[in-house]
Amino acid sequence: MVWELSEDNGELAEAIRQNWNGGSTASLPETKLIESFPKSNGVWQLAWSEDFDYAGAPDPRFWNLVKGAGTSGEMEQYTSDNVKVENGMLVITATQGNNGWTSGQITTKNLLHLKYGRIEARVKFPTGSGTWPIVSLV
Repeated sequence: MVWELSEDNGELAEAIRQNWNGGSTASLPETKLIESFPKSNGVWQLAWSEDFDYAGAPDPRFWNLVKGAGTSGEMEQYTSDNVKVENGMLVITATQGNNGWTSGQITTKNLLHLKYGRIEARVKFPTGSGTWPIVSLV
């Protein structure tokens, strides 16, 4: 699902949930944004950066490689063989083999802790059907 949030003077004006399948929406007008969320003065200080300017496995200081079955009912197995860094990019590959599909997943869980700030990501997804690429901030 996707949440669309709109703010009015630091309070949530509207939160609308849109299901992935295009289904119904729900409004939560009583939800509030974090009151102590800092307002930007137009100047941002870089807290962390990952440019993938190396080759091989993702840097274990920042990235966990998820292995095994997925946690959301995915039909593939996650392996470290499907995740690599090359040419300044993180490459995650989905592969169909004799035992079904394998893919890759990385997280920063318990490694990177950012409370506030601006998050930017440059992502290129494959075209076509059959994949469900996700970039998630949780």
